[in-house]
Amino acid sequence: MVNAFVISPRAEKAIFKQLDALERQDQTSSSIHRIESDEDVSVHKNSETIPAQTSLTSQVTQMMQKMEMSLQTFVNERLIQSENNFQTFFNERLATLENKISEITQKTTVDTNIQGGAKDYNNKTVPELKLIAKERKIKRYSSMRKAELIDALEESDMTT
Repeated sequence: MVNAFVISPRAEKAIFKQLDALERQDQTSSSIHRIESDEDVSVHKNSETIPAQTSLTSQVTQMMQKMEMSLQTFVNERLIQSENNFQTFFNERLATLENKISEITQKTTVDTNIQGGAKDYNNKTVPELKLIAKERKIKRYSSMRKAELIDALEESDMTT
């Protein structure tokens, strides 16, 4: 199994900066180590070779561990950010769908009322009654008063 990471250009720059800093730190410690090694080599020329290599190996290992931790931190941050982005997107879509469902429900309720689903015309306003009368194609509805509209609509209910 191969593990791979996709790194954005901005994150890549940050990783390279960290690597440069680690390299500078390594160069500084290498200079100090060389001075110490030269002193040890003069005294223990053959025995110093193995510890110097071991020290270099441990430094490389430490540097790799730091890089791995930095990369893991970066990946974890990106995963959290992606999860938050997805959650935000999901919540926005859910709110949009809920609004659309609400609009459809309201429209259906209004349509039902217009088509005679609600028989209690007394609770409706004159403009609402006129709209219902218009939908039912009742003649001369525009000049009728509320009582006349109610009578015409009730009569319409009986014929349909």
